[in-house]
Amino acid sequence: MIEYSPILRFSGIYNKRMSYTTAFVINKITAIGYVTTLYFVFGLLLAKIFDTIYGKFKKDAYEKGEKSLFWLGLEIIFHMFIIAVLLYLLRNIVGLIPYPLDNVGGYEHSRLKELQGPAILSAIIVMFQKNFTDKTAYFVKRMFR
Repeated sequence: MIEYSPILRFSGIYNKRMSYTTAFVINKITAIGYVTTLYFVFGLLLAKIFDTIYGKFKKDAYEKGEKSLFWLGLEIIFHMFIIAVLLYLLRNIVGLIPYPLDNVGGYEHSRLKELQGPAILSAIIVMFQKNFTDKTAYFVKRMFR
């Protein structure tokens, strides 16, 4: 007989029709941490690559009138487009990285919801890109002053 953990109801993943073992719950929590760590590392690397490619944001050209806010808005949209495409690619790459504890305790790593929507990856990429955050802050400041 399978012994069930008393913390299953508290964890929010208890279902009367489908009971989960303690090994399954611990494995799933570990998998979430594993995927989040991968997203964090890939996000930091991608943010660093973007900052290296784009360099420091120079607002002097916009203040002197050499470049218009329209072009800055287009740059931001294009930047977001590139980020979205790379997010899609990175999400698929992380999904291909094998999980060492797959199929332990009945856990299937391919069914993990965190693999489908990398919110942490999006946040890390945007948050740690100095060029993009400076560009967006300047654009918003100029548009709404």
